[in-house]
Amino acid sequence: DFSLDDIYRCLTQVVTFKDRLQMHLHRQMKSKFGRSTELVYYDVTNYYFEIDGEDELRRRGPSKEHKPNPIVQMGLLLDYQGLPLAYHLFPGNESEKPSLNPLLSRLKEDYSLGRLVVVADKGLNCGDNIAYQVAQGNGYIYSQSIRGADEEFKRYVLEQKGYRPNGENSKCKSRLYPREITFTNAMGKKEKIRIDQKQVVFYSQD
Repeated sequence: DFSLDDIYRCLTQVVTFKDRLQMHLHRQMKSKFGRSTELVYYDVTNYYFEIDGEDELRRRGPSKEHKPNPIVQMGLLLDYQGLPLAYHLFPGNESEKPSLNPLLSRLKEDYSLGRLVVVADKGLNCGDNIAYQVAQGNGYIYSQSIRGADEEFKRYVLEQKGYRPNGENSKCKSRLYPREITFTNAMGKKEKIRIDQKQVVFYSQD
């Protein structure tokens, strides 16, 4: 016999063991429903608080709802069925790009995960994230903005050669391309490496 307000009030206690609780739920999902973690999806959102001042976590940043209030960022990892696997929170004024690798490092160890294929939007497409996935032996599928790409990639996209039909009013093409990326090494310095990246381009007349 408890109310929704009682649940809200107990959240300050739940947060003290949230990682163990997520692990428990994951083990239950794995044993009872055969959950697979070979393919995971990750994205970041944020939510605002109707407060005037900031604190260590609730900071002003680019709100998804275009609010001026302090926000908190939440990174959420889903399994291939779209069910939550784990989450973590970070301050609202931090970029979402560095949020992925620390979470994956913890999960890979705690959850005994095998090879992962990380699927994410262009907000997480950066040299550090790509280099990390390659170093860990993971796969990745990141979307890429054509407008924000280099000139060589733009030429490849606009060149009509190589496209093949892909359903009604759409087409696609792909290539294996030796791409040079810049990442931050263990010493905190910028370094360049070359990777063979498969690039897939889709065009829709719509």
